[in-house]
Amino acid sequence: DGLKVRNDGRIEINGLNIISISYRDSEVTASGAVGYRYDTSSVKTGVTGSVVFIAAAGNSIDSYIINSRIYIRVTDNDMNVLGAIETVRVTVIGTISRDSEIITLIETTGTSGIFEGSVVSILGDSAGNYNNGTLEVWGNEIITVQYHDGIDATGLLNQVREDRSGLYETGEIKIVTNINGGNVELSSLLIGDSLYIQITDGDYDISGNIDTVNVTIVTNQGDSAVIGLSELNTHSRIFVGAIGTIYDSDWLYSAGNIIELNETSVITVNYSDTDPVPAGAIIHDTIGMKSSEY
Repeated sequence: DGLKVRNDGRIEINGLNIISISYRDSEVTASGAVGYRYDTSSVKTGVTGSVVFIAAAGNSIDSYIINSRIYIRVTDNDMNVLGAIETVRVTVIGTISRDSEIITLIETTGTSGIFEGSVVSILGDSAGNYNNGTLEVWGNEIITVQYHDGIDATGLLNQVREDRSGLYETGEIKIVTNINGGNVELSSLLIGDSLYIQITDGDYDISGNIDTVNVTIVTNQGDSAVIGLSELNTHSRIFVGAIGTIYDSDWLYSAGNIIELNETSVITVNYSDTDPVPAGAIIHDTIGMKSSEY
């Protein structure tokens, strides 16, 4: 560990050292000198291993889509011992959900020293059910993979190698026919009907409870409101909500609990997607009025 404390019961070494051992032999040589016996040995070192998250195609990656398969690669030639296909193990941890899974990686060939494997991620709670073969995650999750490198190039033992990645989902917003979680999108609205809004976005599933997300509703005449959508079920990643509409042409806008419309109105609903590509993008949907009802 580099402390080099004498007589502490251990010898501090690295891969550049030669170890020498000797003892004083009490046998007196012909010349009368006291003889010494000794031996030397070089220090065996290893290859410094690494662990990275990768895409299915094999390139390194720093984010995944929620509910997708997560791929991992370890490169460590020290684990190529037998000249046959071997395995190593890594631990994948959800830093928000606190789930963890031990994954076995398989060597790509008998002599490559490269080990790959994967685990499926889903939105959900582990509820203490660790190592069940599925990584339960929450929205905006950061996952960590850990690999214990048995010996590295400097001779250090059991060093932890890590990589981190995010989990995200590109959201979708729709004006729909109801708030039962269906995805039937509405093409036009009858004034006086409720405006039903549905968002699908796992990034806002940030707890083990029913989560919420805010949307902004605006019309081309200037009326606006902000309402909260509630998650349909725990970890469903589907958020629904509604606001009423009324016919009005004087534009004395209400306090935000109803939207005033006329036959030329166009409604736009917006929300901020936390997906980092692009970060904070405003996702929207628009709808006009049913002209046949005027």
